[in-house]
Amino acid sequence: MPATERKNRAIHLLAVLAITAFFGWHAVRHAVPVGLAGPQSDGLTQGLPKLVFYADELRAGRFPTWDPWVGTGSPDYPVRHHPVYPFTWLTARLLPPWLAMLADYWLAFLFLYAFAFRFFHRAEATAPAAAAGALALAFGGLQLHYLFYPYFSQTMAWIPLVFLALEGLIRRPDGRWREVAAGAAALGLMLLAGMFNYAVYTLLAGAAWVLFQTWDRRPPVGRWASCWLLALGLVAIGFLAGAARWLPLLDGMERLRGGYAQWDAFQALLTTPARFFGSFAPGAFNDYGFRRGATILSYGLTAWTLAASFAVFGRKSRTDWFWLAVLVIGLATTTRTPLAHGLFDYLPGYGSFHPARYWCVGGLALLWLTVRALGQVAAAPDARRLLDLAAALAAVWMILGFAATPVFRAGAWKHLLPAAIGLGGLAAAFFLGRKLGAGRTALLLAAVLALEVYGRATVSAERIDTRRLYRSTPISEALKAVADPYRVLRIGDRWNWVRDGRLYTQEALKYDRIEDLHAYSSMIDPNLRELVGLYQEGRQAELNPFDTGASVQPFLTDKPLRTGFADGINARFILSQQALKTDEHFRLAAEHGGLFLYENAGAMPRAFVPRETPLIADPPAVLNRLRQGIDWHRQTIVSGLPGDHPTLYPDDGPPAAVATLRRVANRQTYRVNSPAAGYLVVTDLFDRDWQATVNGRPEPIRRADLAFRAVPIPAGESEVDFIYRPAAFAQGARLSLGAAALLFLMLLAGGLRDRVRTSGTSKAPATH
Repeated sequence: MPATERKNRAIHLLAVLAITAFFGWHAVRHAVPVGLAGPQSDGLTQGLPKLVFYADELRAGRFPTWDPWVGTGSPDYPVRHHPVYPFTWLTARLLPPWLAMLADYWLAFLFLYAFAFRFFHRAEATAPAAAAGALALAFGGLQLHYLFYPYFSQTMAWIPLVFLALEGLIRRPDGRWREVAAGAAALGLMLLAGMFNYAVYTLLAGAAWVLFQTWDRRPPVGRWASCWLLALGLVAIGFLAGAARWLPLLDGMERLRGGYAQWDAFQALLTTPARFFGSFAPGAFNDYGFRRGATILSYGLTAWTLAASFAVFGRKSRTDWFWLAVLVIGLATTTRTPLAHGLFDYLPGYGSFHPARYWCVGGLALLWLTVRALGQVAAAPDARRLLDLAAALAAVWMILGFAATPVFRAGAWKHLLPAAIGLGGLAAAFFLGRKLGAGRTALLLAAVLALEVYGRATVSAERIDTRRLYRSTPISEALKAVADPYRVLRIGDRWNWVRDGRLYTQEALKYDRIEDLHAYSSMIDPNLRELVGLYQEGRQAELNPFDTGASVQPFLTDKPLRTGFADGINARFILSQQALKTDEHFRLAAEHGGLFLYENAGAMPRAFVPRETPLIADPPAVLNRLRQGIDWHRQTIVSGLPGDHPTLYPDDGPPAAVATLRRVANRQTYRVNSPAAGYLVVTDLFDRDWQATVNGRPEPIRRADLAFRAVPIPAGESEVDFIYRPAAFAQGARLSLGAAALLFLMLLAGGLRDRVRTSGTSKAPATH
């Protein structure tokens, strides 16, 4: 075995051992049973109980919601699309839940490292530098952000494969069917995993790279066209493969009735190019306080980095500055476009807020494109050293991100000092690279990075012990003591709440299957927004669409909380970060650690049969009637269909009995025993893709009080079944299956073509 191959194998073995040791330590320290722990608010362990919960759901035969923050999978927000997580699907069926979660991350981590190493190494970086860069990217992203969102690592694992496929097309576009198939499959998996802006930014970055390479090499027109046609084919097939995910999303966006437009101003404020470039140094700029100063600093840091990279090796050609202009102007402009988020994320604007999404593709694509572009334009003897230095630079910036994030969390000056640290660290990286050599510098920085990862994990674990979160507190016990505490409304800060070392969050509530109205999507639903807007008491100010759920709305905290508001959205519990002024119908059910739990004693059950159902078809007329006031316990306004009849039966008659037979994701079954014909009202949000049957007969679903669901029932005993069947998902699934078949044929054709070529070469007569 050649010495170089032995060295590369040793490097990979060390990398795999480091990854395995990290996750092994994680397993021993943080394994927790479901129901006894909630996610941690800041640090490594937030993702652990979350994936334990998901793996447990999978093993029990339930398809979990992969974003409890958004609330999908609950009856209010059913699962429009089933994401595909190949690692989770495999590990959850073979291993215990807590071990399945760790193996899931471990596999995704190895995929990310392997493909990132191949990409760096193909760019003529030395093996130590390529390994250091790949580990820095994987550790940096996973450690700092991905454990907050389980699907991040599942998406990121496929991004390097897309770049590898594009690189293969650039180098040899003729007959590269397998590259197209592999890249399209990776892109399809990214789309199916749900992180659409990852896929979009990957495509933008890849397109910029293909454009630059073809411009720089100036190939013949035929070769240039072939390269671009294959790249476009990769994109088209990848999007078809992901249709089962994005078709239902587009269908859902159409129903928001102006919801997309409402987010334009918000995105213009927060979705700045600084988020894209700042993600390259996450600790310095990726916090929630982005303003003009941070934008300027981020532009300056990015431009200075590339310019300094050129200057070190004396390369200042027109190609250098052309690439810098393409990178800064092109990619910065695309991140400002609301369409990139409104179209390719679960909700309009949601992806524009959290920095982790920009870090994953923003930092990764920027680093890779910088490495590749500089490697092409640098002189031959300097190119390898430059690439090594770029990998070392990646490790430096990851370290700075880890060091700065937990330290500078508050104060207006937090952007300035991390920026100074970043510039100093950048200079140190160049100094080390020139004095020690790039390969040794990369290994040194990788070692420092590993120490920083360990230190960050240890500090996070010691600050909040995951095993004692959300366990046996007065508030949690009060909620769990109720058979169906529907629904729980939080008023206050929109993020996780930690009180006395314990966490109260919508995710923690979900672990005990307590549904919480506090979710991103609730206020975006236009009908629920209008329903809540009835309680602004004459105010002209608009509801803040991003302040999730109905929380953080001023009118809920500065005036007495009226029972009518809670009854209108059927909220049984109010969980607040401050003592509220309430009327006599609320009682303080529990208080602990600065949190207050109020119970609306008159809340209706989740499903009930009202005694009186006036029919009003026009939504504005429904709003006017609700504004005038109704008796929520007796009346429900139904948006009837032709042939419907209002119902009214006397108060002295026995009430209808409603029993819940089944409540799972996308399926609900109720048994109703009513003394007279009427309407079964379910106070989950209305959606046109819900279908209902009454005693086995299909029945159209009506709107109840504008935002909820109602179906007519006959007198006597009935069984009402609701099932969510999104038509767009079925259409998208057919397209995805067709794309999968096409990819299989392309891989088969590529293999046969290579075999024919090999056979032809071996049979060619030898020349003498």
